Amino acid sequence: MNSLAVREGTGGVKPLTDRDRREIAVTARRLLGAERQPEATFTASGFEPGDSGGVVHGTLSLNGTSQPLTLDVRKTGDAAYHATGSVRQTAFGIKPYTAFLGVLKVSDAVGIAVDVQLPGGVANGGVANGGVANGGVANGGDSTANGGTTDGSGDRL
Repeated sequence: MNSLAVREGTGGVKPLTDRDRREIAVTARRLLGAERQPEATFTASGFEPGDSGGVVHGTLSLNGTSQPLTLDVRKTGDAAYHATGSVRQTAFGIKPYTAFLGVLKVSDAVGIAVDVQLPGGVANGGVANGGVANGGVANGGDSTANGGTTDGSGDRL
């Protein structure tokens, strides 16, 4: 969780500054209980191939709670993939952030975006073999595949 990075904020009156991004990241780590639960993990359990990627099904463990998660994956380069999904903070025991007496609120549903670069290329078309890297969501941002892809069973290849 310590590598959590704020990439963008949308819907605000003005764009986020670097200071805003740092403050949001510190607050997010506090709300996520990064001191008590320093890791988030995603374990793939299945994959449905599509035209330029597919859908990975699995389990996200965050803040001491595990919930099913579906990620839409698309190929972005030779061994690079972009995955997106959404989680509800309350499903993981996290109270959505509020400030200024409730005037400023973060939605319960939060989008996840993960970029994964698989090391050394991927045999047999990469994503078609099972999905994004084991643990790719764990950092909440850019991630290197923790040892390869999965075959859909959650086992590392």
